[in-house]
Amino acid sequence: MNGQIYLWEITRYLAWSTSQVRIENKNGNFDINKYAEGFLIPILNEIYKKSFERLEFIKQNYPAMDLGSKDHQ
Repeated sequence: MNGQIYLWEITRYLAWSTSQVRIENKNGNFDINKYAEGFLIPILNEIYKKSFERLEFIKQNYPAMDLGSKDHQ
């Protein structure tokens, strides 16, 4: 596969994921958000060269935010 096909596949999957999260949330099911965080954190870390982590692992029910990073640059 060439790069353009990879980008098309990634775009298609992200569009499907976005729609799925919206549908689940409208139905009152927010579990998918936790799974999405676990899946997306490593991707965001790679893209932004940061060390994002789930703040709920630091403090249960962390106020206002789900993700944080100790990297300040």
